[in-house]
Order: sequence, then structure tokens, then C-alpha cells
Amino acid sequence: MILCFLPPDLHAQILAHERWLQSRGRAGRRLVLRQADLRELDLSGRGLTDAQLQACDLSRSLLDEAWLEGADLTGSRLEYASLVQAHAAGACFVQAVLDEADLSGADCSRARLRQASLRRIRGGTDFWAADLREADLSDADLEQADLRQARLEAANLSGARLKNANLSGARLRQARLHGAQGLETVRVAWIDLGEDGQPQLLHAEEARRWLLTAASS
Repeated sequence: MILCFLPPDLHAQILAHERWLQSRGRAGRRLVLRQADLRELDLSGRGLTDAQLQACDLSRSLLDEAWLEGADLTGSRLEYASLVQAHAAGACFVQAVLDEADLSGADCSRARLRQASLRRIRGGTDFWAADLREADLSDADLEQADLRQARLEAANLSGARLKNANLSGARLRQARLHGAQGLETVRVAWIDLGEDGQPQLLHAEEARRWLLTAASS
């Protein structure tokens, strides 16, 4: 059950962080929490830009429209969390667990999600230029997701739903796509299957054929 209030000490820390943001560091104090229990809290719309929330448990928390730009959530748990229309551009979710999270309309452009688990996530998310190397996106709902220029090397996209997603410029070397759905509808000007500094580009229909073959193999 989502709680409708925050513990007084945490509320005070968040208010201090919002003052820190508004004053550009001249007042308040940056929010720094590690291994904190933040489960089932209502953090919707809160200003958490540049907050340090490493290894925290945010499972089932409400983060709709929260400001998480540049926040560090390395190793945090966000299973079943709601991040609808969250502002998470440039945030760090390295090795975080977001299984079953709702990311509908969330902006995760340029976010770092290397080795993150995003199994069965929901929503058309903006992952433009995001680092999703070795991420687990199996069975994820990526319908209409923006994956342009995303780094998906060695990512697991098995069973992912990709209807009308945009994969133009995505880097897909060693990505697993077995059972991925909707690839006949993806937008793809080109993809890169090469290593760093050694691009191996496939364009348009050639790229689509590769995606379909990878999904069926």
C-alpha cells in the first residue's frame, strides 16, 4: 500500500534538498541517503535532482512526475515502483532493479542503466542515448519507446514488446532479442553492431531483417 505521508525526518531532509536546489547550493543541504528504507512512500513530484540515493529500497514507491535528473540510484531497488512521467534524464540506475516498474512517459534520456534489471517494465519510455549495456529488459513493454542511439550491447531484450519503438542508431552488438515482438513495426534508420571505434552499420530494411532474424533465432 502506498503511504500518503513521509516520516518527519525524511520530509525535513527532502525540504532541505529542495532548498539546496532552489538556492543552487547556498542554502539547505543535499539529500544523501544510503541503504535507506523508502518502500511504499509517496515521492510524487518531489525535487530529487542530483540526490544521492545509493542502494536504497524504493520498492512500490510512488515517483510519478518526480524530478530525478542526475540523481544517483546505483544499486537501488525500485520493483513495482511508479515513475509515470518522471524526469530522470542523466540519472544513474547502474545495477538497479526496476522489475515491474511503470515508466510510462518517463524521460530516461542519457540515463545510465548498465547491468540494471528492467524485467517486465511498463510504458513508452524515453531512453534516448541511454546506457543500457548488459541490462535485463526481458519481457519489457517497450512499445513506442525512444531507444535512439541507446547503448544496448549485450542487453537482454528476450520477449520484449517493441511495437512502434524507435531503434535508430541503437548499438546492439551481442544483444539478445529471442522472442522479441513488434519488430516489423519499429522505426530504424540504422543500427550499429560493431565494437567501440569499429562501427558495423546496417541501414533501413537490412537493419530490420537483422532484428527479425535475431528475434526468431
